[in-house]
Amino acid sequence: MQSFQIGLITEKGAWYASAGESEQGISRLPAATVSWDIDRGPDHPVLSVAITAEEDMDAGCDLVVYRISVPDLQRELGMMEPGMLANALSIRSGEGGLCRLTREGLKKDADAPDPVSWWWTLLGDEDAAGAHLYGFLSPVRHRSFLRIRDGWFECGCMIQRPLKKGETFTADSLMFMEGEPYSLLERFGDLTAAAHPGRVSSQRPVGWNSWDYYFSMFDNSDLDETLDAIEAANRKLPVPVRHVILDMGWFTEFGDWYANGRFPGGMREAAEKIRSRGLIPGVWLAPFIVHFFSRIFLRHPEVCATDTEGRVVMDNWGLAPNGYLDPTSPAGEEYLYGVFKRLFDEGFRYFKLDFIHYPITQGATRQYYRNEIGRMEMLREGLHIIRRAVGDESFILACGCPLEAALGVADGCRIGGDISTYHSTVKVQTPFLATRWWMNNRFFTSDPDFAMVRCDDTADDRHHNPYHAPNMVDAVGSRSGSPW
Repeated sequence: MQSFQIGLITEKGAWYASAGESEQGISRLPAATVSWDIDRGPDHPVLSVAITAEEDMDAGCDLVVYRISVPDLQRELGMMEPGMLANALSIRSGEGGLCRLTREGLKKDADAPDPVSWWWTLLGDEDAAGAHLYGFLSPVRHRSFLRIRDGWFECGCMIQRPLKKGETFTADSLMFMEGEPYSLLERFGDLTAAAHPGRVSSQRPVGWNSWDYYFSMFDNSDLDETLDAIEAANRKLPVPVRHVILDMGWFTEFGDWYANGRFPGGMREAAEKIRSRGLIPGVWLAPFIVHFFSRIFLRHPEVCATDTEGRVVMDNWGLAPNGYLDPTSPAGEEYLYGVFKRLFDEGFRYFKLDFIHYPITQGATRQYYRNEIGRMEMLREGLHIIRRAVGDESFILACGCPLEAALGVADGCRIGGDISTYHSTVKVQTPFLATRWWMNNRFFTSDPDFAMVRCDDTADDRHHNPYHAPNMVDAVGSRSGSPW
């Protein structure tokens, strides 16, 4: 490690203090006092940083724990035009993968991801002998970033809650390692898993999911037909299908997780149908989304996160405005536990959870009942509640989830975006898979999304999922677009 800066970025301005090459120290910024400590250790240094607010601070600040200029970064790396491996926060096309940099620290290729990563990044050159990894060793509290911005390389944590004067905010610890690129990722994975053990199993559940064929229109008669087909196929398959997952479309409203008219016998009957064939029932939910039209929102809005005045914060997303569940509140915890315990009691043992990152990435800043905890901690609190409700015997798949939030809670985690019936999806998804291969069997079972199978009878039929059609591609590019 060389001389570096520590800083605080707020709406009022940005302030930085030089940490020099000191092992530890304290500096005063206009808005806060910052302290740091470097544990050099036998193999790699670890930097710990905390700030104490000197005045009341609004949410939305960035604490920069390590900042060096691009020329200093180039000297540290021993190369002028390194590549940066971006671990994307979202599943949008073009936000993950390798970004090659110019001497000025700008990306060379306009189609490459921006030099912005989350949790960790790898900097180096595929033609050089070594690379440098920068990563947050304890990433389970706050959202973290690693980015090149305005000629500087910055690593830090987001402060997504207000701080009172005199209150201390402690960032996650930043680790520095050098070595061969692939070995660095595996070493970082081992160190992170030692601090936060994952849920690793030799089992590889093989299942069938309704989404990519039926979209949201799957119903009771389709279930009967599908179970017959799976039963017949399992007589021939070398590895039989064991799980049947009812994806989006079975419920009345986001937030009201009860069977709608497509399953008139209710979810207990649907689960029993699946179990009677020797299969394991699974179900899809978006546990943190609470739509405006839902009964739970209209009758019990106290389950939702609020603004500083106690009003529920609504975002216009999907089919209606929606709020986001506050799993740290007594009402939110009771509701969340109740939803999953009921589905567990009805027979479901596989839970596909989606849109998990939305409460901490979308729309305005929110206030939570336990507002003092980090936003990644808040998501993990919700996932732990779900785990308590469904027990260790159930399989939890986390989708649309910050990977670090899933550590030790989810059995499986989606590591990329949605697959589609177009070959171009492979191009969209490859950068995500190429940057996260090393997480499999360390943190969870990695999920690259479905294997989609079609035959002559189903390739062009009316059940083709319209969400993947070229004219339905969303504005942010998370779908595959043209067929080729």
